[in-house]
Amino acid sequence: MKRFRVIGGVFLALAGLVFALPYIVSAERFRPLIQSQLQSALGRPVEFGELNLRIIPLALRATNLKIEGLATVDTIDVHARILPLLQGNVEVDSLTLTRPVVTYKSNPNSSKNSEIPTLNSLRIIDGRLITGGSEYANIDADLSLGNQTSGTISWENGTLPVKLAFAAVNNNGLWNFSRLDAVMGKVTAAFTGTVDTNSSTVNGGLQIKPSPLAGLPVKSEYKPSGTVTADVKVSGPYKEPALSGTAQIANLEVTGGKLSQPLRASALHLDLTPESIAAKPFSLQVGPTLVQAVFRLKNYKIIDADISTKDASIRDLLAIAQTNTVTGTGTATLNVHAAGSVDKPQLSGSGSLSNADLHLPALNPNLKIDSAQIKFEAGSATLDNAVFHIGKSNWQGSIKAHNFTHPQLAVSLKADQLSHTDIQSWLPPSKGGDSAPVTITGDITIGKFLLNDLALDNAKASLTFRDKVLTLDPLSASVYGGRLAGSAIVNLKAQPAVFQLNTHLDKIESEQLLAATTPLRKIVSGPLTADAQLQFSPKPGEDFARTLDGAINFQLTPGKLIPVNLLGELGAIAKFLKPLNAAGSATSFLGMKGQFQIKNGAAETKDLRLELDRAAALFTGSVNLVDQSLNLRMMTTLNKEFSDEVGGTKIGGFLSAALASPKGELLIPSLVRGTLSKPLFAPDPVTLAKMKLNQGSNIQENVQGILDLFKGKKKQP
Repeated sequence: MKRFRVIGGVFLALAGLVFALPYIVSAERFRPLIQSQLQSALGRPVEFGELNLRIIPLALRATNLKIEGLATVDTIDVHARILPLLQGNVEVDSLTLTRPVVTYKSNPNSSKNSEIPTLNSLRIIDGRLITGGSEYANIDADLSLGNQTSGTISWENGTLPVKLAFAAVNNNGLWNFSRLDAVMGKVTAAFTGTVDTNSSTVNGGLQIKPSPLAGLPVKSEYKPSGTVTADVKVSGPYKEPALSGTAQIANLEVTGGKLSQPLRASALHLDLTPESIAAKPFSLQVGPTLVQAVFRLKNYKIIDADISTKDASIRDLLAIAQTNTVTGTGTATLNVHAAGSVDKPQLSGSGSLSNADLHLPALNPNLKIDSAQIKFEAGSATLDNAVFHIGKSNWQGSIKAHNFTHPQLAVSLKADQLSHTDIQSWLPPSKGGDSAPVTITGDITIGKFLLNDLALDNAKASLTFRDKVLTLDPLSASVYGGRLAGSAIVNLKAQPAVFQLNTHLDKIESEQLLAATTPLRKIVSGPLTADAQLQFSPKPGEDFARTLDGAINFQLTPGKLIPVNLLGELGAIAKFLKPLNAAGSATSFLGMKGQFQIKNGAAETKDLRLELDRAAALFTGSVNLVDQSLNLRMMTTLNKEFSDEVGGTKIGGFLSAALASPKGELLIPSLVRGTLSKPLFAPDPVTLAKMKLNQGSNIQENVQGILDLFKGKKKQP
């Protein structure tokens, strides 16, 4: 009994000593020692907050630990040996880190020879590691250290939980793993072998036990199931190790996403060598869609594959390929060989499409293909004999595509109809580079091309489309009974689109052309021939004239001024003695010729000339094509025969509204105001006064200049 009392007394004394430690030993006295040991081990400055001595379990606890440029730790418990601690020394037995956050970057100032404290164990609770753009959360570790290191580590990378259990011996950076078991989701793997951290190499065997794929948390709308198995030897740099062995996936089935039915695959068997990964022929099937494939991956970078399918659903093929940028329906037949770099393989082979309805990111309406033959060769894909539709336009021809990263298309196409507003609506605004730029070259024929109300029939052009700028050069078309030839540039980046035309017009019916491009209706008729350099950018439904700039040199022969009887107006101004037999309210002319400089729809002319039967007129001034307003001066010359017929120098307006030339021709200056649809004529006293001051040879020269313009032309019957 006495012995038990002695033992009990010793235990009570030891217990009292332990509980009295916080009062006997001050934790702060260990701050410099702990701080220096950590800084020496890590090669970085270290700071921490409060430092306390805990009793059960016995440990020094530091809070708010900060390791410069590396980590923060909520609390670190330094479990020290008790006897050295009583003597004022810290001999670390183990560490417990709670909620450490490590942002790892290599430190060039750290030394591989730093003195790292010898530990028996290390424990990490709820840690987080951020490195190389990846983040590992919920890290828990319980490690036994010494000659043999063993323990468990678990973490999550995104939604994938990983658990490791291992036992290894470290010999100066050469780790020999007698056991390394990993569980990723429900996939179980085991590794035995060595990892050399000095040379960053690995050498060992990796086995994946039959594991369900359904256990893998996949960040995708597609959900796989089946069983994966592998037996592989791993050697070489552990970032890109050489593999040899086999891997199999059995009973593969994928559901969800854009799959109309589950995707099922035959057994996938992979043979791995240090030089390649080869798959034995396998098949993928979604409902009636069956894809046959076989491939070899050389040096893990060069693909050599054959893929074939017949009458397959395009929707299912796109789902199998997991292409999110293109969606669609229809039927496809393919027989394709892929060879070359994995990221940019060269394709060869053939195929066909039928009843396809495709949504492409760079095209606003769907592309609907009735039928097309496909040919793959030399890094290109060609659609031949294609019949397709975009919006209301029906097309046929061929399209050849190069460079699928930045697509380049060569086309030869015909369309029944097209408008510039269609083209603009087809090309949605870019969203931060969500689609690759497209370049198109080739030739195009359009049955009817509409620029607002202007209709070009049977338009033919060589085209270039780059960076949303369409160039048609050369361009030809039938326009209102005549022909147009030249070039056009359409800048579709601008809103609204900007058109630049450099064209020659030949015998185009002027009344229809003006009605289609301006507010002018029933102003002039007759075949128009012209050379024009014009720019305009109308809003949809807006007349071209409001934004019209440029120059036009034109001629009409013969024609009619519809809203005015010019001779009748001249008779009223000059007070002809003999009434004219000019029937109707219009003016027939033998020819009209001149130049206009146009700015924002306002046309200026200095040489607009009009030839009538036995008369000629010269116009200078402006015509506003938007509001139709007129601001013109007109000089009319009646030949001697006509002058005598209307009264000659005996007319009532002689000397007040008209003058006679030495040859007996009457000269009538006048002002033209009002609008094109309702012009107003009045005498021009200022010009008449100047003419009186220059009577004689000067008048005759001016008159001759007007008449010479129309020499050699036949009179209107």
